[in-house]
Amino acid sequence: MSAALLGPVTHRDDRAPPTGLQRLVVSANQRMFERGWSPPWVWSDQRCRQYWQTRTSDAQDNGPSSYAAKPTAVVDAMAEFWGPEVGPSSAVLEVGCNAGPNIEHLRQLGYARLSGIEINPAALEEMRSRFPELAKTADIHEGSLEQVLPRFADSSVDVVFSMAVLHHIHPSCHAVFGEMVRVARSYICVIEPETITVSHIFARDYGRVFERLGCTMIRRKEFHPASLAGVDAAYAGYVARLFRVP
Repeated sequence: MSAALLGPVTHRDDRAPPTGLQRLVVSANQRMFERGWSPPWVWSDQRCRQYWQTRTSDAQDNGPSSYAAKPTAVVDAMAEFWGPEVGPSSAVLEVGCNAGPNIEHLRQLGYARLSGIEINPAALEEMRSRFPELAKTADIHEGSLEQVLPRFADSSVDVVFSMAVLHHIHPSCHAVFGEMVRVARSYICVIEPETITVSHIFARDYGRVFERLGCTMIRRKEFHPASLAGVDAAYAGYVARLFRVP
């Protein structure tokens, strides 16, 4: 299928898996982005970074204050999902931690070796205001994933995780995924939408992405509207995957 025929695909209202022609377009978009191809209808990598770097709490979308107040049931679900392999003694890095509600809830669950990377200085300021103990005790790095991950030593944390972040990584920046694998000593955990494409959201099959980098998938779970068990409905259709790194 020609890249000229591809384009944005959204079906978030009903969170149903794509079917028919839509499924073919989703699959083609995934494979295009996984190969690092950037069609003309997507934002540039610079524009994507600038968007996330400049979100403030009074922004119409994706403001740090609203993210800081997000329900935490999805973090409980993640902790249960990775529980047999990952626990409070693990060193955990979140890529794209925003104001820190995910790692703050992990801190409340007893995780003490926490770190995060965040591109947005306003989000980090929100973290210092909303979660001062986290800001004081966690190892937080400001900058883009492309800039910061290469500074981490090999196998320097036990697990690297993302939650609704990797789908914003521009196709030209796909080296980020290899950096995540390099930094992780044992596991990668991702909770991401995999079928949505708009100008700054890029559909990928993260099973393929990380298995191509030598990882082995331990388990997979899809969040369905009927079985979210208290998880925010915004995560319906997201896919959780846990990988063992090579």
